[in-house]
Amino acid sequence: DIIAKNVKSTGCSITGIPNHSLENIALRNIRISFAGGVSAKSNETPKELEDQYPESTMWGQLPAYGFYIRHVKGLSMSDVDLTYEREDVRPALVLSDVADAKISGFSPMASSEAEAAIILERVNTLMISGSNVKTPTLNLIRLTGERSASISIIGNDLRNVKSLCPPSEDLDDILFSSSNRLR
Repeated sequence: DIIAKNVKSTGCSITGIPNHSLENIALRNIRISFAGGVSAKSNETPKELEDQYPESTMWGQLPAYGFYIRHVKGLSMSDVDLTYEREDVRPALVLSDVADAKISGFSPMASSEAEAAIILERVNTLMISGSNVKTPTLNLIRLTGERSASISIIGNDLRNVKSLCPPSEDLDDILFSSSNRLR
């Protein structure tokens, strides 16, 4: 139950450390309006920095305008609404080294310049349901880096998304999609 407005463009992070994942994280009923305005995406993965005291700006600008979530097992996001005041080319959500995740009622804005609304790297067992993207963008998800597995996209309103995911040779082994409303 969080409502926040004019949030800085750094983004929000939830991060464990390698081989010591955070577990059973639940985010519910969240509305965040970010300042946005980031016009160049960063392909650089934030350093681990596990020996430093955690604070909100330790990684600088995150690769997601909304949430950057790394080293988490057991993630539940429901009814999360993300907007920005000025267009931001970063995805709304980046999941890296995340297992057993459920996302429902996720409603972000996404730039037409963004590769996808959601970036996935090393994600194992993810279900996205009952979600929508508020603004036109290329893809709902993009798989990057090391292989992800068992991604289900079910019952979403994807009229503002050109495709679920950029084409890839082995998507059939990774991605299951059903009952989504497309263009």
